[in-house]
Formats: sequence, C-alpha cells, structure tokens
Amino acid sequence: MEKKNKIYEIRAYPAGRDLYDTFISNNFVAIGWRGTGDISEMEESQLKLKLSNLYDLSGRRLSQVVSYFNKLKDMKIGDVLLIPHIDVSGKTLTIASVVKPYYYNEQYKYLDCSHQVGIKVIEIVSRDYIAKRFDSLHRSLNTQQTLTRIDKNKHAEACKYIFNLVKNQSQKGEKNVESSNPSSLVNIEEDNSNLDKSIKMFVLDDSEKIQKFRSVYEQEIIDNYNIIKTTESDRVTKAIIFVAL
Repeated sequence: MEKKNKIYEIRAYPAGRDLYDTFISNNFVAIGWRGTGDISEMEESQLKLKLSNLYDLSGRRLSQVVSYFNKLKDMKIGDVLLIPHIDVSGKTLTIASVVKPYYYNEQYKYLDCSHQVGIKVIEIVSRDYIAKRFDSLHRSLNTQQTLTRIDKNKHAEACKYIFNLVKNQSQKGEKNVESSNPSSLVNIEEDNSNLDKSIKMFVLDDSEKIQKFRSVYEQEIIDNYNIIKTTESDRVTKAIIFVAL
C-alpha cells in the first residue's frame, strides 16, 4: 500500500469559504471553479481555455489551478488525504482515505465545491502532536496552496505513521459491538458540557466489567490527551468492544 498509494494535502476552503464541516459530514473533499463543469473527459487544453475565459486566469496562476485539477483527477481509491483545519478546539489534521475517484456533483454548485472526491475519515490528529513528532511535515502543512502532493521520501517517517493509521483502520473493518447478552452491555450517558467530557457507566450484573471498562477508558484518555483528537464516542466504542467481547 505504502509504495503505490499517494498522500495529498487539501484545504477545505474552496472560494475562500470554510467548508470543513460540509466535507466531513458528507464524506467528500472538493475544489472550486465550478464554472468549468464536469472535467472527467476534458483535455487539459480545454480546461485551460475555460479557466482563462471564466476566471480571467493566466500565466503561473493558471498553471497552478490546472495542477489542482490534475491532482484531483489523479486520485485513486486508497490514496490518503490530509486536511488541515483550525476550530475552537485548536489546530487539527484530519486523515482520510479516498473511497471514490473524481466526480462532478451539481448539488454543491451553490457552495462552489462540485469537483469532488469521496473520502472516509480515518483519524483526526492534533497539529501539536504532528509538530512534535514530524516537524518537517508540520511545516509543509503551512502552505496556502489548495491541493498539494506530499513527498513520501522527504517525509518518510510521517508517511509511515499515516499509512499505519489507515492500515489499522482497515483491519478493524466494520465490527458489530452489540452483544448477544444484553446484561453485558454498558449503558453510557455523555456530559457534553466541556471538552473533557465525563461519562456515567452502568452494567446490570457484572462489577468486574465496570472495572475493565473504567481502566480501558482511562487508558484511552492517557493515550490520546493532547495527542489524538478523537471524539468521546470513539473512545467509548473502544472500551465497549473490550468489555462486550
């Protein structure tokens, strides 16, 4: 996988608008310049002409935008996307895998993000963690270009880490964590009042399972605090799998 698949960085700001939540909620990434229409079968010379006429692009800027389209069209299933973002919780890096190659989606013309690639989110990582472990990649993520390809040789260790995350996720597959014995399940209520959410745990008939759950959950907190920005439900799911098995 690591040899044949590529890693790209893409910004979630087509037309200068923050569409990160739209991307993640709807499982795609996209670039702007909607006026070109579907470019699936379009020659590069035709694309240049359209971009030049519609957006008054020329010279270096025209070549740059054309390169964005070429990279988007070149993406294959299994390639990896890095999506930097800043929100109220800080700077994050979303790692996603490509699950559907380029397509043009008319429904999103109003947001100027019709040129799309389907994705599956693998992990959301704190940029602070990336900075500490992979400074070179962290600095490269500061580029303001819409879409770039990550040099796997220059950032070998970081790419290895990223591919391992993707590999581990694919090995997990879609697991059904429901138990055939309802009394062994944990009933969870989440308190969303702050970022360090708390949970209440109840097991109907097995105090040992409650202890296992508590220890696994606390370990997840230790492993992920200020490192991996997973959701509360993700950490809980890991613990439920452990307890229910």
